[in-house]
Amino acid sequence: MFKVDRNAVSKGTFIKTAGIYSGTIAFPKTIECTPKGDTKVSLQYTTENGETAQDDFINIEKMWFKLNVLLAAVDPDGTKITVGDGQVMDLTKGQEFISFLKQFDGHTLKFAVWPEKFQKQDGTQGTAYRVKPMDPRKTTAQLPPVARDAIKAAQLAAEGPDEVPF
Repeated sequence: MFKVDRNAVSKGTFIKTAGIYSGTIAFPKTIECTPKGDTKVSLQYTTENGETAQDDFINIEKMWFKLNVLLAAVDPDGTKITVGDGQVMDLTKGQEFISFLKQFDGHTLKFAVWPEKFQKQDGTQGTAYRVKPMDPRKTTAQLPPVARDAIKAAQLAAEGPDEVPF
């Protein structure tokens, strides 16, 4: 059965410019599964201007490092989220994973967005925008080189040339 829900559509526009942003986290209304059956939660980060970025969290052990990155970005000093350093959780149960991520709903964070080129199935080149939550104590210089360089290039392009050529 299909249920009409006009509120399920994002009202914002996707971020398509490299840079450092601040946004509020929104927990999705629906949870998905990957083709392999793993739980997938797509958190949406919304800036003050209404631009959005999406970050996917998949409940497989090799992807759990992203949870610590998100935790450090939202709560670097351990005062907002009720999880202590060193605490061990059994995230193999899908509901535990979902409950952990629900704690981030409504919190703010700083995140970086940078473009990455990819080849589409039809052979043309496309651009995807990667999202990385950032520890607010860190600077752009501590991002991966590909992100740092893309953000710097976007900032330079926005500022325009320093000199007017004659």
